Amino acid sequence: MTSENTRKLQVLVSSPVLGLKEHRNAVTTAILEFGMYPLAMEYLSSMDNTPREYSLKLVEDADIYVGFLAHRYGDCPPDADTSYTELEYRRAVERNIPKLIFLMDKSHPVLLDHIDLDPANREKLVRFKAELEAHKYVIETFTTPEDLHLKIFKALKSLYEDLAQHPNRWSAPWLAKGDLDPSTEQAESLDALERELAELQLDYDRIVRFYRRSLPLDFAIPQDWEFERGMSDRATLHRALRRL
Repeated sequence: MTSENTRKLQVLVSSPVLGLKEHRNAVTTAILEFGMYPLAMEYLSSMDNTPREYSLKLVEDADIYVGFLAHRYGDCPPDADTSYTELEYRRAVERNIPKLIFLMDKSHPVLLDHIDLDPANREKLVRFKAELEAHKYVIETFTTPEDLHLKIFKALKSLYEDLAQHPNRWSAPWLAKGDLDPSTEQAESLDALERELAELQLDYDRIVRFYRRSLPLDFAIPQDWEFERGMSDRATLHRALRRL
């Protein structure tokens, strides 16, 4: 996508880590395939900064913010009750850089360990998601890591074209430096990815239909189930799920 005279746009990968490692890898791959450079907490290699300082520095360096959420609010810095993911989002809003945000679909299988059972965290997660949707930052939901991979690629393509046509829409001075260098490679890559995803989706749907009635509770639970207030242990959760 970029030529020798242009730099790669930098894209922040922002999400809780637990339960989304495979998805973060998929997002990183999509960013690289599009010719951009991913910024993520996984690349922290120096202790010169605290995790919070490093996290916010990534936002300062980013040209685009990509966020995605599932069923955990995420870790918070020791001196705060706001998660790293939400802190990154709020700084991205302050900087007025483009924001692409995705939420896990209700049909996506999820492990019990990947669900936040802490009432306070669940309340913050619900509030955070509601705010994102109210501001219309949410692009789509995703059903699998592969699905998220393709949708990130499509969203970057659409945003890239919008930035090229309307460079003054965002507070991004780098757009005036010739950083956008359109080519036809994205369209060819997108066609190949769409074909691959269609085949994977067919296989996934067949597997889900076959195992839907026999999956153990430790593997998957209903995504639209509302947790009882005060529920804090696995045994209580199992008893509640068996009432469904």
